[in-house]
Amino acid sequence: MFLSPISYLSNSLFALRPIMNKCFSSLILCLCLLLIHGTNVDADILIDGDFELNGAQAGWLYGTAPNNANQDAAAPGIDVPIEGNETLRITGNFLGGSTTSFSEAYQEIAVDGTDFSIGDEISLQGLLAHQSSNALSGGNEAYFEIAFVLGPFLSGTVQSAFLTTESKRDEYLFFETVTSTIPDNVTAIRASVKYKQTGNSSGVAWAENVKLVNFTTAVPEPGSLSILLVGMVGLAVKRRKRNR
Repeated sequence: MFLSPISYLSNSLFALRPIMNKCFSSLILCLCLLLIHGTNVDADILIDGDFELNGAQAGWLYGTAPNNANQDAAAPGIDVPIEGNETLRITGNFLGGSTTSFSEAYQEIAVDGTDFSIGDEISLQGLLAHQSSNALSGGNEAYFEIAFVLGPFLSGTVQSAFLTTESKRDEYLFFETVTSTIPDNVTAIRASVKYKQTGNSSGVAWAENVKLVNFTTAVPEPGSLSILLVGMVGLAVKRRKRNR
């Protein structure tokens, strides 16, 4: 007997009903976990992580002199598209001898319950690059860093891996700090792109698509929920075939 597509779908769903009932609690649990730990592009807190805005709107501040970080035209020769026409150019200042100095572009965000609260899980991430024509040398390094502000002091830092002279050149590489929990008594978070200058070493680093993500308040994308539901239906079908 030929069944119409609608009748076939109805019969199939009816046959799967006992199995799907057994999976219902697991599905609810998975959905809850996804809601808690999901990620979303909207979870980014920073202003102008693509370095396209100018002046006070840009949100980025620069460390005290000597500091050599500034918004600049996109680096030529780096083989990956970036959003917009500009990026962050950051390099060091040679202070003589083997002295170490730091250049920095940063934003500070209050831990006041608006974007961040005590106990939130956060991470700073983005793209870093250097060029063959002006690659990092010696002990110079570029990286992302989170520092926790306690009153007038910085207390505790979490860093990403370092862009170094050994890092691949002429393309943007993804770096991310270890996910960290905001400790008690912190009043603000300082998110930085940093460059460490060692002695008279040279090189220029470029930063792009920088994001400070709060995993605790993130909401899963609709696509993530769709993938989960498809997976659960597939599991139900597999169990039905096994029980035949």
